[in-house]
Amino acid sequence: MSAPEGYEALAAVVAEALEQAAHGKGRERHAQGETPFDRQPICEIARMVGPGFNVGQAMKKGQEAMRLPPGRDDGGSLVESADDMLREVVRDVTRYGKSGKVTVTLTVEPNGESALKVKADVKATLPKRPQGEAFYWPTEDHDLTRTPPKDELDFGPRPVPGGMAKA
Repeated sequence: MSAPEGYEALAAVVAEALEQAAHGKGRERHAQGETPFDRQPICEIARMVGPGFNVGQAMKKGQEAMRLPPGRDDGGSLVESADDMLREVVRDVTRYGKSGKVTVTLTVEPNGESALKVKADVKATLPKRPQGEAFYWPTEDHDLTRTPPKDELDFGPRPVPGGMAKA
């Protein structure tokens, strides 16, 4: 569908709506065989009831959208999730110097006679964080401390409660 300059985004939305009405979910639900669009119930009822019907339809769709579980109508959440996960992976790859991965999986399934359902899933595999080593001294209370015992300097090594195995 061609569009005047600056109206390409609108043309894309209109083309998608036309495709949906003529060949997708709209046709399956409302066409009742080969009924032309302007003779389908949504148009006939609007002519009988007046413009309030169309406003009511829009309100109904808005309420339906609010009840959908998250992710049912993506609304950009796939891109947002992938972006957040990519940021995490980049942070940890930079921090730990090991590889990570972001995987986007799109599953396409039939949905009726001519429509498709696309499910999206995003997963991140973060680099394994290194488990470092540290040097500690045992205390008399059987805790660990990073502060060396001061008496070693004056009196030599002190005994460890319960003893430690000699290397």
